[in-house]
Amino acid sequence: MINTITINDVINEIILLIIILAVSIISGYVYRRIKNEAKKYRDLLQKNQKENYNLEKNQIKGDLYTLIGTFKAFENYDQILILSSTSNQKSIDLLGVRTELDEKKRLIDGSLDFIEIKPKHIDEMDNHYSGEGSEPNVRHIKQLVNEKKVKYIVTTVEIPEDINITHRTESLAKVDQELAKEKKDTKRNHPSVPKGM
Repeated sequence: MINTITINDVINEIILLIIILAVSIISGYVYRRIKNEAKKYRDLLQKNQKENYNLEKNQIKGDLYTLIGTFKAFENYDQILILSSTSNQKSIDLLGVRTELDEKKRLIDGSLDFIEIKPKHIDEMDNHYSGEGSEPNVRHIKQLVNEKKVKYIVTTVEIPEDINITHRTESLAKVDQELAKEKKDTKRNHPSVPKGM
């Protein structure tokens, strides 16, 4: 018996080939697209990791500059007031108080200086203290100082009655008790040797 191929068989074979070809083309497209997306996200991740590393390194360097600058300021000032801020880009790091008193402890001369600590190479590249090209916050503070719009203000505060701080004293009392107990246990386990032995 001879196998006869009908037109329906040929059409079915062609449809099957078209389906296989379409699936291959779609699969290739999807594969390339997923591969490109994965490469894009991998590159973005590497870029973000590098930026985060550099930010962390720069933050550590900035903190080190601030620490060194703070200790250096003690050479020139009677008092150093360290300013803190919730902003990473605070414009002033320290207040320096310099006083010159006479023998009766009366103020003859002195200054209250707003101090911003910057690495030496930045100061050399850009005359930061001229106000030209510096951050807007720095320029604004410099302008206020130059216009003598600086005030000494005392603000009083009161603890609201509904705030109860007894838990803190209780916690401190517990810590004191534990320290006393440790000290007692240490003496009991390691008695001191009498002198002369």
